[in-house]
Amino acid sequence: MDITVCGERCTMIYAEASTTVARCRTGLRRSREIAGTLPVQTLSDHAVRYYTDLGANESFLASEAFTSPVDKATRLFYNDQWHTRSDCWFGFELPRHKTGQVTSVEFFPPTDMFERQRVEASVIEARNLSNPSGWVTVADLADAISTGLTIAQGWNVLPVDPPVLAQVFRIRMLPTGCSAEQELLRGIRVTGLLLDSADASSCPIEVRRVVHPLAT
Repeated sequence: MDITVCGERCTMIYAEASTTVARCRTGLRRSREIAGTLPVQTLSDHAVRYYTDLGANESFLASEAFTSPVDKATRLFYNDQWHTRSDCWFGFELPRHKTGQVTSVEFFPPTDMFERQRVEASVIEARNLSNPSGWVTVADLADAISTGLTIAQGWNVLPVDPPVLAQVFRIRMLPTGCSAEQELLRGIRVTGLLLDSADASSCPIEVRRVVHPLAT
């Protein structure tokens, strides 16, 4: 028998073959009460879904934006053609039973100065799965350090203070960047603490029967 609670493996400690009773033990719940003991993580490492303003058809672009190394530029170019438009964004979401407590956003802009200027006032937004229209701004690239005429090259770290609790995250680019045939970014990271969702009653318990492949 294989049991998961809130998506986490539950280690079996007791099962009675003649009854339907079983007991298992999960790890420590990641609640806000113990947040100070938890490590800061890149939240996209735990994403279950990536998408853009065009939906899952461009999931590879969203995944690229949040996970690829900085030597790979994210552009609206694929299938041998540009897919520019007046508005664009890249996003990801966490499992329903998890919540991210965002403490900072890190952004690596395009390498070209003029391309950086076209995206420098883009915003990073967040919401919960239960509120599709409830986007709030957690960071604004206009607040990044400027060197000369535009934001600094390299990783720009934007603290989020106070931290924001959310399950879905996106970077919404400026129309000047989305409509241009250029690179939009070299990387973005949303960092913070990965917590269990507050409502334990909505936490799914899944039981799966495991059968040995040689059993008859």
